[in-house]
Amino acid sequence: MCKAIKDWEEENIAIGEKRGIKKGEKRGEKRGEKRGEKRGVKKGEKQGKDELLLSIVSKKITKGKTIPEIAEALEMSEDVIARIYRIAEKQIQEKSA
Repeated sequence: MCKAIKDWEEENIAIGEKRGIKKGEKRGEKRGEKRGEKRGVKKGEKQGKDELLLSIVSKKITKGKTIPEIAEALEMSEDVIARIYRIAEKQIQEKSA
């Protein structure tokens, strides 16, 4: 095979490799963005649920409800409500100070 043809083949292979790398990078970026977006949505949903629960517990505290009463009303364990209750109490105290 003559040198010119060999050089031409090598050049085309290099061009093909570059194109393949670019396509692979784009695919990787798209996949990464989708994964990151899904994680962000899940994290945001959890945060929203946590904030809603904290808000509900705060309202019940201001109405004078006890931990067992709140736990029963929300159908949750007293241990979970007790942790949320402490956080809500602190927020209520900070707002009133």
